Amino acid sequence: MDMRYVEFALAHPFFYDRLDRHGATGVYELDDDAGRQHWTQDTADGWRHLHPPHTELPEQGWKVHVSATLENAPTVLARVSRYCVRHALAFKFRPGRADLLRINLKYADRGSSGKFITVYPPDEHTCERVLHELDALVGGLDGPYVLSDLRWKDGPLYLRYGAFRPMLVLDEQDRLVPAVRRPNGSLAPDPRLPGFSPPAWVRLPPFVTSAREQLANSGGSLSGHRVIEALHFSNGGGVYLAERLRDGARVVLKEARPHAGLGPDGSDAVQRLHREHEQLRRLADVGSVVDVTGHVEHSGHHFLELEHVPGRSLSRETAARHPLTRADMTPEDVAAYRDWALDITRQIERAVAGIHARGQVHGDLHPGNVIVTPQGSIRFVDLEMSCPVGSSRPAVGGAPGYTAPDGRTGIPADRYSLACLKLALFIPLTMLLPLDRRAAGRLVEEAALRFGLDPSWSAAVLRELDGDHAVGDECVQVRDLVHEWPIDSADGVRRLESAISQGIWESLDLSRPHRMFPGDIRQFTHDALSIAHGACGVLLASRHGDRDAVLNRVETALHGLSPRPGLLDGITGIACAMDDFGRASVADRLYQEICTLPFDRLPGDLYGGLAGIGVGLLHRLDRVRDHQITDAIEAIRAVLRGRAHRETRSATQAPGTPPSPRSRPSGLLHGPTGSALFWLCSYETSGDPADLDLAQQALAADVTACVERPDGSLQIGGSRRTMPYLGAGSIGVALVAMRLLHHVDDEHLHLTVRKVIRLTRAGFTVQPGLFNGRAGYVLFLAAVLNSPFADERTRSDLIRHTRDLRLYALVHGTGIHLPGEQMLRASVDWASGSAGLLTALRAYAGAVHGLPAPAFPIPGLLTSPRRFDLTPNRSAEREFTR
Repeated sequence: MDMRYVEFALAHPFFYDRLDRHGATGVYELDDDAGRQHWTQDTADGWRHLHPPHTELPEQGWKVHVSATLENAPTVLARVSRYCVRHALAFKFRPGRADLLRINLKYADRGSSGKFITVYPPDEHTCERVLHELDALVGGLDGPYVLSDLRWKDGPLYLRYGAFRPMLVLDEQDRLVPAVRRPNGSLAPDPRLPGFSPPAWVRLPPFVTSAREQLANSGGSLSGHRVIEALHFSNGGGVYLAERLRDGARVVLKEARPHAGLGPDGSDAVQRLHREHEQLRRLADVGSVVDVTGHVEHSGHHFLELEHVPGRSLSRETAARHPLTRADMTPEDVAAYRDWALDITRQIERAVAGIHARGQVHGDLHPGNVIVTPQGSIRFVDLEMSCPVGSSRPAVGGAPGYTAPDGRTGIPADRYSLACLKLALFIPLTMLLPLDRRAAGRLVEEAALRFGLDPSWSAAVLRELDGDHAVGDECVQVRDLVHEWPIDSADGVRRLESAISQGIWESLDLSRPHRMFPGDIRQFTHDALSIAHGACGVLLASRHGDRDAVLNRVETALHGLSPRPGLLDGITGIACAMDDFGRASVADRLYQEICTLPFDRLPGDLYGGLAGIGVGLLHRLDRVRDHQITDAIEAIRAVLRGRAHRETRSATQAPGTPPSPRSRPSGLLHGPTGSALFWLCSYETSGDPADLDLAQQALAADVTACVERPDGSLQIGGSRRTMPYLGAGSIGVALVAMRLLHHVDDEHLHLTVRKVIRLTRAGFTVQPGLFNGRAGYVLFLAAVLNSPFADERTRSDLIRHTRDLRLYALVHGTGIHLPGEQMLRASVDWASGSAGLLTALRAYAGAVHGLPAPAFPIPGLLTSPRRFDLTPNRSAEREFTR
């Protein structure tokens, strides 16, 4: 799970939102200070920036971070801000308690953790003076350790070399990342690594060298342990496999960072670790609970020494065994898995009963906290949420999809988690239950049907999940529609589309330009107006409601939000949408802005880079013959052509080898397949065979990154898992390959497409979204059905996947919604939510019922390709003409 989503799930019970939007308390105010009267102030990216008049900061240098706890933050801010104003030092700070809580949560970004205030000394001499003088004011106060920095004395002051002004550069993975400038004037990536690591060319001033030596001398060794491997990281600390030096035994060290890794209740990692230590001692005689063998403190961090249990987590074991994820599943596979899963849950049920018999509650029961040994037995390995049976403390910060949404505590809360675990081993969609309590009946029914489970199993699970939770009468018709899921007729599909559109437009909030339609968390950083996660994508998919009011709001918001330039994340896509909706003057202005972009400094991908911008400009050229557009396309061609030649010379990856962790991303949105789509669209406009060669070359890079699974399907290989999806997986590769095969005859590509089609025969995929889930399967199979690749199973697989979209349907208000990325909250955006579901349903209706399909927001991906009868001199042409 991408734990960034947990933070945005805390603010609202149904949609992703910012923590400081709903129920936020505590805004940090600066003291009235006459010396700050002429300072400039602004708020951006979660910081409040203050800059003194008549001062010019250097581009980069040594900066000072000040950390704080929720309790002492007002005191720290008052002392540091007064000092900065008195000495005319630029600084910034987190403006509210919710912001400080957010960066210190258990699963927050470790690179930002602890950074409450940043001070910008203009030179090294001033920096040293600031450290000494601020230490006299706040030295020794509590605060989380800033992992990317060098601690000054006892904290909460930390030191780091980095940029003072925003600078970006393309990294090895073709991503725009924060940068610092080398001595020769070029830019280099500035990674926020968990550890003090200044750029190699930076000379360390004596005061920095001294501080680093003092810190090294005060640390010592980790009290008789040698760390072998890091098993897991969170902002609260790591989990490590280690060797105990006194006897060579393998143990697990569980780390807790003081004042960091906060739970929603404000408890830090150390408090939870001490609580877990106490509970493990109480359960020492329970055979199913991991043994605690010691407690270690090192440099202020606390470690539990735990018994090392061989095996792997139940979540990984389930993923490896589950038959519905395989294309070659047989009835025997289903029966064998059912028997294994029922045996595992019986063991867990007995173990939980043993914990309850000793007066304790587990408190955080989920598959990630259960180890399955090679012998098939189970052990509990994480009890930091455990508490006495009589405790009234509700579960806070428990695993999504396994924590009771109604606040029940004690043994009833454990029983709820156990019922979720039983269901998740068959249909792992329990994260839907807090969003729609009545979804439990649908999921239990599906599990029983697919695995032949006894009615008594269904009744027992439903009883604990409270699947008959009361709902308002206004939802009855919509729930009946979800139950029916009438996709067997064109009229039925229209009824579904109407209910989905109803949910989309009920969620509209024109007062919030950063989130007019609730969607993915990316809309809070840059995608608020975009096609992928913002308003324009929703409008292109759902042309109901007050479209003009939204378009007017988009136009207004364009002046304040500064979107990125890309097709799916920014201005290019917005321009395409405005063009489509007849807002010619806005589209013209945006296209002029696009044509002046510094193309050589942008990434090359389809999502936000040159391939997507180029595809958008080619789409514009279909409507308007414009030399400025033509020149911009030629400039993009030149940049991408140069990069393609460099990549070809440096390519060393062997066929069938998954990309290394440091290699570029793969797939349609962020990988070479997006570039292949651009070169195909360019070729279909120019007729230049060189473009076709470049399309083949780019697509071959992603085909090489695909690996064949044991079931004969083909997926893009990753360091930890393989990816089948439209956005980052092999389905996107196959769609572009199908378009390429209109122009070339390549048997290897034919075989690639057929092996990708095979993966759609699997019975289950976790997420429903267009880019990363089942809706993308539907879109792909609809395209296959209308292609020479269709076979006797294509139509039935398309119908099956479309029907199974009902499993994810959420009834909210008077409409149907879809869970977004990571399934923690609903989304109505195009890439991850119900607007994408509309696109998939219309593709299905077009393929099966013959309804007209609307235009697809990615130009060229699903439209009919142009074909050329090329003459020998055609490759010399450079004019973009038909």
